[in-house]
Formats: sequence, structure tokens, C-alpha cells
Amino acid sequence: MEMSCVGESGFTPHALNGAWTRRSLAVGGGAPLEDSDVIWLQLGDLFADLRTPRRAQGMSRCAAFSGRTCWMAPEIVFHRDLDLDAAAIDDRARLDLKDDLLIERGEVQVGGRPVAYEETWVRPGGPARAGRVLDGKTTGERATSMRLVQVDDIAIVLLDERRQGRGFGAAEFRREGAHWRPVRAVGRPQVPGPPEAWRQASLVSGLIPETSSRAWTSRSWRLREQLGGLGA
Repeated sequence: MEMSCVGESGFTPHALNGAWTRRSLAVGGGAPLEDSDVIWLQLGDLFADLRTPRRAQGMSRCAAFSGRTCWMAPEIVFHRDLDLDAAAIDDRARLDLKDDLLIERGEVQVGGRPVAYEETWVRPGGPARAGRVLDGKTTGERATSMRLVQVDDIAIVLLDERRQGRGFGAAEFRREGAHWRPVRAVGRPQVPGPPEAWRQASLVSGLIPETSSRAWTSRSWRLREQLGGLGA
């Protein structure tokens, strides 16, 4: 099937631009509930998703992933290229979007069989006013990958150092005035930040994160998406 980033009705992933919070999840026809803090940032064709359970003992687990969205009509496909779960697969779903309310319907594998799910998402801040997506990568066989997805005053940063034997980490940051503060983090290693370390992103050159001693240079970075002014 030919893949396109435009739906049959002209709907594109850009219509999803913004910061989405999951209101509820219903699995297998059960009652909707929410036991995790889930945020999904979408900018253009690129997204980042961070999920942390609210209770230590529960069915949900931490998740962090990012990638590109595309249409394979009549479904949207979330292609993951950075993922805390190394065994995870792409997500496919049907979407019903009305203003800042989104219903996502699809299937998940439970015990080797498909089970229907329905997620309800809300976009409290409305469509994104500004944002950026930055990709960073060191060179060599044991490359390290990093991505920053920022929508207005919220950012998710993902850092994959598994080829270095250091693991995978992700963190959420929120901007308050001129400064960013860390909100939560999952995995290892600890994600460098806050995102004001990327203050010069509009120029890309000179963008060197405070990771470890590996050789990050201006050539390590690529500005993937930009909306409005980048700011700090």
C-alpha cells in the first residue's frame, strides 16, 4: 500500500500540532480510565510521547518513544525510531478529530491476540503556536542519538545510548518565564538539560549538549521541524 502523509479527506498530521494529554484509555470494551500521566507532542510529521504510571503497582508501565507519523489510509501510522522499549512496533489507529478533542481507536496485542482500544486525548493549549524538532547524532558504529521535540512551553528530550552500553533515557521539561525546569524522567542515562542548553538552535551551529565526553559538534545536529520563533 502506498504511504502518504495526507489522508483521504485532506487531513494531515499537521492538524495534530500541539501538546496532547490523554484523558482516558478503554481496552477490550471496558470502562474508560486513566492510571498514567501521558503527554504526546506533535509538530509537523514528528512526535514524541512520554508515559509514567501514577501508581507503583498497576497495569501500566513507563514508556517513551518518538518518530514520524504518516497515513496509510484509512489509518494513521506512528513510526517509532527512538523507543525505550526496544521490542516495540509501529502503532496504527483511526482518528476522530474535532477541534481540541481527539478519539484514537486501534488494536493492541494481548496474549498473542488483538484487543481493541480507545484513547481520548485533549489539547488544552490548542494548536501549537511555536515549536521545533532537533535531531542529534554522533558518528561511528556506536552512535548516540538524541531528539528534542518542543511545543510552546513543553519539551520532551530522548537520548539513546544503548550502542554505548548506557541505555535509553527520556525527560519532560516545562518553561516557566525565561527558564526550563525538569518535570519527570524515565530510563537511564539521565537526559541532559534543561532545553535552554539548545538556546542557539535557530542557528544550529555551536549546538553542543552537556552529555559526556563524546565528540558532539555543530555537524551532529539537524533541525527537522520549526514553527514560529524558536526562542530559548
